[in-house]
Amino acid sequence: MCAHRVPYDAVLAAQTTVRRRRSDMKRAVASVDMSLDGVIEHRQRWMFDHHDGEADAYAHQQLLASDALLMGRRTYLTLAEAWSAAPTGSDLATRMNTMPKYVVSSTMDRVEWRNTTIISGDLPGEVSKLLRAGQNLLMYGFGPVAQTLMYHDLLDELRIWLHPVLVGSGNLRDLLFRDGSTAKLRLVRTRTFTSGLVVLAYQPIAGSAA
Repeated sequence: MCAHRVPYDAVLAAQTTVRRRRSDMKRAVASVDMSLDGVIEHRQRWMFDHHDGEADAYAHQQLLASDALLMGRRTYLTLAEAWSAAPTGSDLATRMNTMPKYVVSSTMDRVEWRNTTIISGDLPGEVSKLLRAGQNLLMYGFGPVAQTLMYHDLLDELRIWLHPVLVGSGNLRDLLFRDGSTAKLRLVRTRTFTSGLVVLAYQPIAGSAA
């Protein structure tokens, strides 16, 4: 399937500096599972012990509250493979497969997952357009896409799903933080589940990310 591609003159390395939100913009939220020792990768090895029915229902509500998904190439490939093959008849699968999706990539030119648009250049500028157009955006994970939005003051909320587990392995690329990057955040909400899983909702403080 040929992708609907957003045209750009810019490339990812030359991104528009936004760093000032308009009041009429919708919200961009990043939702990430994290272990107690800061690991956010290889989640299939450790996250499912604490994702019970209560947490799954909360995650479903989170998805329903969003208008579109925003993701990088790796997340896109993972989600597209999983949900494209999901059994029909599931409300969650129907939602994932039919809602608008945006994948940020400078190398992809084709997508197979339905309703997916490729963003290949000025990420902050294009996300600003989506937010002004009335789309609440949800991101899974906290990779380069979410980090870029936070730097440009376009990330409204970072939701950390904190799992009561120590993974005990991984390198710097597997952790929430990135070497040399800093940001200040304000805790705005918490949700605790009987499994021990806790959702910590943080609001990035404008201008603090570097």
